[in-house]
Amino acid sequence: KLFSYNVRLLGDFFIQLSYEETMRSMLKTPLFVAALASYWAQNPNGNIFTGTVILKAYRLYSLLKYPQEVDRMKAMMSSCGELALQGLFKSLFNFSEKDLSEIGINVEEALYFGLLSKFTAQRLQPLYKFFHLSFQEFLAGQKMSELLASDVQADKKKGLEYLQQINTFVKINGRYQYILRYACSEPSKAVPIIISHLLNLLSCKKSLESHSDIYLQQTPDLNLKGYELISI
Repeated sequence: KLFSYNVRLLGDFFIQLSYEETMRSMLKTPLFVAALASYWAQNPNGNIFTGTVILKAYRLYSLLKYPQEVDRMKAMMSSCGELALQGLFKSLFNFSEKDLSEIGINVEEALYFGLLSKFTAQRLQPLYKFFHLSFQEFLAGQKMSELLASDVQADKKKGLEYLQQINTFVKINGRYQYILRYACSEPSKAVPIIISHLLNLLSCKKSLESHSDIYLQQTPDLNLKGYELISI
């Protein structure tokens, strides 16, 4: 049987899965399962027990799938990251061709690389969306990190504008939890900027405010564990 050589690891994985609703949701998607299996086969001793690892495995799987077009795909991931980031800050999960055009996304290319899905049934105009909410959050977090770490001042300013909107602990624990995790999932100049911003909120009374949010209805599991944003 597949991975039967490491029964203990399999057991640990399924125990962890029983506690992680977000991971269970992700692994209902065949693309994530294929990416995880590939990662597991190549890294039998790796830490596979986080959603971040599954998403990074999928990103690597996607890049390896198009070895002659890595630069094009990375550029498209960055553009789709901008779409993902804008969407999450506006609670948008479905996008029109106009939305994609405004960011400069080539629709056919985004579909070709599997970064977006197209829906046309019973619609006058097609809609586009990321195939899983976690993937939208992952691309958004990666884009935030890219903007904050940029040496281009206009990009860094845009990243800071997004970050400064995360100004309450309800937002940190709720709708922006995974964006922050994914933005901090790799060492970069963005990480200390994000950590500094979160620490500054401790002395801000406004950060204790709360409000209802439709985004929470889209996410099965929102539980920030001890401000642990780096989850690899």
